[in-house]
Amino acid sequence: SSGINAEYGGGSLPKFLKGLSKRADIDWSLWWVYFCDERYVSNDDPDSNYGALSNVLLGEVSIPDSQILKINSSIPVDQAAKEYEGEMRKRLPSLSLDLALCGMGPDGHTCSLFPGHPLLEEKNLLIAPIT
Repeated sequence: SSGINAEYGGGSLPKFLKGLSKRADIDWSLWWVYFCDERYVSNDDPDSNYGALSNVLLGEVSIPDSQILKINSSIPVDQAAKEYEGEMRKRLPSLSLDLALCGMGPDGHTCSLFPGHPLLEEKNLLIAPIT
């Protein structure tokens, strides 16, 4: 996609993004949003990273809904991961992001990848389900 491709990792990031919607110098219509650590829950679930980002930013700016890639939690988790990866590859063929916002937990984990987790050795999947 042309525009600004941004990936959001969730966790405690919303508190750092609060108030960003007030910036008049940002053309939000150019933004494409992806999630690198979304939970396998509905978008309106309190644990949803999409929901958390919507509460502090997405609900207040003019990013078209079609430019926000959300997980489909109505299908099995493995299928949801494959679907998300396929859609991300279609929208972003170069797989090149302009911005990646990822936090780090006190134990060194990021994007639900904990030190020593087998998925750290994954070489083929862009999106992998973790349950």
